[in-house]
Amino acid sequence: MPWELTGNANTDPTVNFVGTTDQEGLSLRTHGTEAVRIDPSGNVGVGTSNPTSKLEIHAQDGVQIIGYQPFLTLSDSNSGYQRARIQTANGEIGFLTEPSAGTLSTAMTIQPSGTVQILSQDALQIVGYQPFPTLSDSNSGYQRARIQTANGEIGFLTEPSAGTLSTAMTIQPSGDVTMNGNLTVAQDIKLTGGDCAEDFDIADLKCAEPGTVMIISEEGSLEPSPHAYDRRAAGVVSGAGEHKPGIILNKQQSETDRPPWWAGSVVRWTRGIHLLQLGTC
Repeated sequence: MPWELTGNANTDPTVNFVGTTDQEGLSLRTHGTEAVRIDPSGNVGVGTSNPTSKLEIHAQDGVQIIGYQPFLTLSDSNSGYQRARIQTANGEIGFLTEPSAGTLSTAMTIQPSGTVQILSQDALQIVGYQPFPTLSDSNSGYQRARIQTANGEIGFLTEPSAGTLSTAMTIQPSGDVTMNGNLTVAQDIKLTGGDCAEDFDIADLKCAEPGTVMIISEEGSLEPSPHAYDRRAAGVVSGAGEHKPGIILNKQQSETDRPPWWAGSVVRWTRGIHLLQLGTC
């Protein structure tokens, strides 16, 4: 049966078809030039004569889907045909996933402005060797800032000079914060459960437990006060009870250092004669 240009009737798809019966592909041409190629394995190529997938399109503007909030759905046969979808509405591009059977929800949106919104609590993970995101300011010659993690620390890096990034602040796994610069505070700094202390050499650390009243000896080191109501008292060793050193001034590396309290709340021992008179210290 010849195929008529005006259509055929009484056809049987098992017998009547357009195609080849040998190992050659099928070529569709327009204006003498091949437009579509179907190879012997069933791969379809548009703009290519050697398609390597079920549909391969060689063109810059290869596919347009036009309709009311149109979308493209991917269905995974390896997971019970669980779906994912790419959809556009009002100029946005939405990426939808199927966390539960039959329910599609938006996981990420790219807005017309270019803003990317990820709808998740654990929204972004960067995995790699000491990974980091970099912020580059086009208003300042693309000067950079970076947030980087290494060994459990979080580092905040700035670019004080072109091409050179340096660590401005580090948050350690313990929660300790190290700053390599000045700190400007517009309002109060509150030390909850802490005090302001300073490191001093102590003659005998065994006699200087937290809460001990200390005096400055003639040698310039600290030693426990031997008298009650001692007006020579220089401070109380910090760290007793619930109050810990919140700020330590003049931090030393010596093994004989312990921070006495200077300001804030402090716990002192009241046993024996290590007492302070009102108005001292």
